[in-house]
Amino acid sequence: MKKLFTFCATALLAFTLSAQVEQAQGSWYLGTGADATQLLNMFNDVGVSGMEATIGYAVQDDWIVSGTVSNDGTDNVMAMTVTYFKSGFGFGLSVDDLMNSDRNMNVSVGKMMMLGAVSDKLYLYPNVSMDEDQNMTSGISFGLKF
Repeated sequence: MKKLFTFCATALLAFTLSAQVEQAQGSWYLGTGADATQLLNMFNDVGVSGMEATIGYAVQDDWIVSGTVSNDGTDNVMAMTVTYFKSGFGFGLSVDDLMNSDRNMNVSVGKMMMLGAVSDKLYLYPNVSMDEDQNMTSGISFGLKF
């Protein structure tokens, strides 16, 4: 119960104390993320599965190109995302499974927030995405901005 309270208090601070994030050209992003529904397993014996490692670079103000590596249980899956930010909201287009000839495309929208109460470099990015079959998923990414 104590962990749940701490988690909720931290999330509340993140949403109330965060300012609009500027994505300056030349910024690097190093993070990880997972399906938002999987993060609830953090508090039980199952654990979180489907974590992704992400690295991104702001090629121009408010434009971030990022790459993600995850494991689907049998193979590593690589994805590429281009995200445009306006007023702190990110609008992205992703191409999943780059190494396979059967690629999938997703569109996403999210809100990047800096966790200034913890560190000026730490960010949180909750998002919702939809694939070409109109399946929707929610995700939460967090990491460091350099």
